[in-house]
Amino acid sequence: MSREELLKVTIEKLNQLSDKRLEEVSEYVSFLANRIDDKILNDGIKNIISDSKSYEFLQEEDELYKVSDIKEKFNCESLVTDFSVNEEMKDLLDERRSTSSNEDYVSWEEVKNQIRFKSK
Repeated sequence: MSREELLKVTIEKLNQLSDKRLEEVSEYVSFLANRIDDKILNDGIKNIISDSKSYEFLQEEDELYKVSDIKEKFNCESLVTDFSVNEEMKDLLDERRSTSSNEDYVSWEEVKNQIRFKSK
């Protein structure tokens, strides 16, 4: 069906609708038109930004951090009132230790020595 035929059939069907239904159709058509306008606007903004040199400095910037900078260490002094480790926590800690090199973490014994327990 050509565009002209489709418009003709649609107009004939619209003429048969009540005023309330015609308003609903009109609102829906407006919604679709706005969606198309929004997409065109967003695509235009994307094109302007991609062609802009405003963010060029981000491509040239040296990386400030490396993966080796992210280390899990337990070097803190904590005051603990109740200390218990469940099996899930032990498994998680063991998994993390097994996937890291020795210099990336402090041993569990050393951590326990640094924790101060609150006396009851």
